[in-house]
Amino acid sequence: MPYSINSATTIAGCDTLIQTATREKSKLEGRLTIYNIQKTSYTEFTAERQAELNNAQLELVNITTELAAMPEGPDKSDKLIEKMALELAIAKMQRRISGSSGSDLLEKELDVAKAEAEITVLADFILAVETRKTQLAA
Repeated sequence: MPYSINSATTIAGCDTLIQTATREKSKLEGRLTIYNIQKTSYTEFTAERQAELNNAQLELVNITTELAAMPEGPDKSDKLIEKMALELAIAKMQRRISGSSGSDLLEKELDVAKAEAEITVLADFILAVETRKTQLAA
């Protein structure tokens, strides 16, 4: 991006601009680190929830198979209660997973992209001001 760099007429003015831009760039780099941690955490958490759901569904299949082979009686009643509790747990897991659509991850990815773009712009600005400072010193 072209800057009106010639409007910086003193080395001290250049130093002030560089310090301000460097501080802002440092803050953005810190935010970028946090965004990346959040993005990774969200991705891992989602995978863990999906794995938990898959395990519960597999367990439900096993319980259903056991129930079909069991004779009537208190053991079968207990297993049926266990099956119903597991079905409820699976429904809750599915709601949690569907409730956290990919929009959270997409928003975090957008935050990362914006921070990276701003850092690039600030780095370019700092370079332009440092070049101007060198010109003024010559």
